Amino acid sequence: MSIAANPDIAKRYVRVIHRRADGFIEFQFAIGHTEYFAELMLKEKDFQAFCEENKVIFLPEGAQASRHAFDWTLRDVAQGHDVHKHLEDDMDP
Repeated sequence: MSIAANPDIAKRYVRVIHRRADGFIEFQFAIGHTEYFAELMLKEKDFQAFCEENKVIFLPEGAQASRHAFDWTLRDVAQGHDVHKHLEDDMDP
């Protein structure tokens, strides 16, 4: 992972993870670096306002697959994914 020493904190990024049937949008919001993000959830109208207010750059939709031990999210845990399996996979030669 390559991270710029001086990130441009004026850049805001959003990756939509899931559009739920109840009208909520699950998404990741990052400032400066796309590697560090907060997981958020808003109703469609509020999501649109949030994105406009922050002048976000949209990233491709959907969760990003990774095999790194610490690349799991609270969403993974809530959905019952075995995050310990990631740790075991990383230790295999």
